[in-house]
Amino acid sequence: MISKEILEKKISELEELAKKIEDNGKRLLQEAPRHDSYVSGVRYGTHWDPLPENLILIQKELTRDYQKWYNAAFQIVKEFLSEKELEFKAYYEDRNRTHDGVIEQIQLKCSPCSLDSRGIVERFIKSLEIQRSILLSVPFVADIKEMNMRKIIAADFIGSELDEADYLYRNGFERCGGVIAGVALERHLKTLCDIKDVKYKHDDTIEPLALALYNQKKIDVTELHQFEHLGSIRNDCAHPKDISEEALRGRVKELIEKVKKMSL
Repeated sequence: MISKEILEKKISELEELAKKIEDNGKRLLQEAPRHDSYVSGVRYGTHWDPLPENLILIQKELTRDYQKWYNAAFQIVKEFLSEKELEFKAYYEDRNRTHDGVIEQIQLKCSPCSLDSRGIVERFIKSLEIQRSILLSVPFVADIKEMNMRKIIAADFIGSELDEADYLYRNGFERCGGVIAGVALERHLKTLCDIKDVKYKHDDTIEPLALALYNQKKIDVTELHQFEHLGSIRNDCAHPKDISEEALRGRVKELIEKVKKMSL
């Protein structure tokens, strides 16, 4: 999953493109020639006339810009707001004929009906605005999902393993405290894998879990090295090593404090 900063930047870029699409769409629909059809003196419909050369160029640019915008925006909506995927898609091209999709309007495939130029433009803006509003809501939904993820992780181990690890550490049992903190870190990583849909083996420990997340591009190389470092502290506690008790105590303190921060 991409970072919040990259996501917001991309959506901001797409919103700038959407403004251009709206401006060109308004011009095309306002200036596109139309004519009324009559039978025995009775008006029965309105139809589009062939576009002049200047409007053909605008329509081509508009169509290309909208296709770029839609395809990029759709992938973001699909990834972060899947419950709105069908609605977003419906306003591209309406196959149920309940409204006119944006692509149908800018290609003049929808009937101008009895609407005047203002009404035709308002219909276009309304359809595009629904898609834009869905896309612009994604960062807020992503924030909520991130908060929920952290709550799940925190509820899983803060009240148990980390409290126990801290208690053991403060009472002189740093090796035991380090091992328990390692269990908390392992649970943290497994929860991350579950949320981010990363497969792992039931008996995977800290380093294999971190590597699985890294290989699926769910964490960066700095985070990978951080998890590997904390995993090495856990191993120092679980296996006899040529390390002083004072040094070990400092490393266990680092392990507990850093795992605690991961839950905030």
